[in-house]
Amino acid sequence: MTDDRLHRYATNVTAGVSDRAVVDAFARVPREYFVHRVVDPDGRATAVTPEQVYTDEALVTRVSDGRPSSSSSQPSLMADMLEKLRLRPGHRVLEVGTGTGYNAALIAAITGAPVVTVDVQPDVVADATAALARVGADSVTAVNADGYLGAPDHGPFDRIIATVGIGGVPPAWFDQLAPDGMILAPIEHGGIQPCLTVTPDLAGRGAVRSGFMLAAGALHPRATATLPMTLPDPPDAVPVPPLDPNRYYALWFGLAARDDRVERRTVDGLFEKPWQTACTVTEPGGGSVVVGLDALYPVGADAGLMTQVRALVGEWHAAGGPEVWDWHCRFTFGDGLWLPTGWRLEP
Repeated sequence: MTDDRLHRYATNVTAGVSDRAVVDAFARVPREYFVHRVVDPDGRATAVTPEQVYTDEALVTRVSDGRPSSSSSQPSLMADMLEKLRLRPGHRVLEVGTGTGYNAALIAAITGAPVVTVDVQPDVVADATAALARVGADSVTAVNADGYLGAPDHGPFDRIIATVGIGGVPPAWFDQLAPDGMILAPIEHGGIQPCLTVTPDLAGRGAVRSGFMLAAGALHPRATATLPMTLPDPPDAVPVPPLDPNRYYALWFGLAARDDRVERRTVDGLFEKPWQTACTVTEPGGGSVVVGLDALYPVGADAGLMTQVRALVGEWHAAGGPEVWDWHCRFTFGDGLWLPTGWRLEP
């Protein structure tokens, strides 16, 4: 690994970041020490090349039952999240979802303080511990534990960050959070997992567009199955204002902020890439409306549901097409987790 390659990589993945400490961390911590192989959906592992390591791509490192179970996240997403975490020297940090250990090493490079990272998979923790030792990240402790419980023996923490999709914030995290601390976590929202910030006063705000592997156990989001759907042939399209594909996530977030019937579906033929999923609004026990880039597609939906969805899309456009970070909420307790509720737009 040459310093020049690492510098180019850091410059690329932190292009949208203004926090110099985050940029410097990516230029100092080699990703290659943490990612030695990538794994395909069948579980076959191949050695990773320097070109793969130092691209802005998520790299799957483990597969369980045909699904990715651990990875090294997309570096630009990591950089965005670390900037939104507003880390400062001396901050004690808890990370839930160890992955390869790379993110914890970056955090330690920024704060110069103890970092605790927990993961429910013992082999993940063992590999991360070895990688952290290779780079001399002595201030990072990797613990095999249930992230729902946090790390009660190591708190309090100034910051808590999750790198797995969760259904809500467990009480233990608030118990272990410093009075002026902050949580940043990808929390279930209409089938996607945008990163939200949460403070001890239970105030929340959208922070980062994101998508993560889902947590296991009590943190696992409820009703997250991505069900397939087929449009009628020919589809009965109802036009709506055309949308840039890069703004689709923001629309999806906005619809889910207004309607709890929003969910995620795989819809054949809707997008160019077959793996892309769609935002749908589904009446329990009834039909659905699929939200496309320039049209709505009813699938067994009655006129009433179509009218409601069309109004929601129109409301989002009329508000100027707000982004994830324009939305605020409060957290209320239910079913063992603190959940975001009462979404609203604020200047």
